[in-house]
Amino acid sequence: MEELSNSTKNRVSKALKHLEYRLITPDTVKTYGFPILKATFDNYPISDRAMNPKIFDAYLKHCQEKHCDFWGVFDRSNNAFIGFCANYIWDQAAQYDIIGILPEYRHNQTFPYYGLFYSMNRYYLQERGFLYVSDGTRSITEHSNIQPFLEEKFHFRKSYCRLAIHYRWWMKLAVKILYPFRKMITIPQVKAVLNMESMTR
Repeated sequence: MEELSNSTKNRVSKALKHLEYRLITPDTVKTYGFPILKATFDNYPISDRAMNPKIFDAYLKHCQEKHCDFWGVFDRSNNAFIGFCANYIWDQAAQYDIIGILPEYRHNQTFPYYGLFYSMNRYYLQERGFLYVSDGTRSITEHSNIQPFLEEKFHFRKSYCRLAIHYRWWMKLAVKILYPFRKMITIPQVKAVLNMESMTR
């Protein structure tokens, strides 16, 4: 806690006062998680992936095969299950993967994300002594802004890698035609692909 700014400390404290964060079973996520994740995805300004019960069940199955940890977020006032996070675990590292929190809790001054990342960082880095935690790769549409949030509030740092894109033939042709006009294009998904092409160049 002493590593955080005063404003972040204040928000973490408010989150821990109103919400409880704890490890949960995959069955809890399977039973109650889909409406939460669907609401989270629907609340994003850009839709970057589909989400339906079939996709959700396949994702959970994959997580269980990889021995993921699941964290639950609960409203202390009524013990309501209002969010969760799935984390991939390696020997000395954890990767925070998919996060779903009911949108109404993002705007009601309980600061659920502050409490969640604080609780998970403390558990993995301090209690379990992991070497590092990661939030994975930046989304191509950058709709969630989670990486800048973690860098500013919790002192995460960027780790750069080389980006290699492999297109289908028709996509490669489309990118080649559209690339000179990338600053004029307003469709978010198309802009995202052309932005990635710019990174590779």
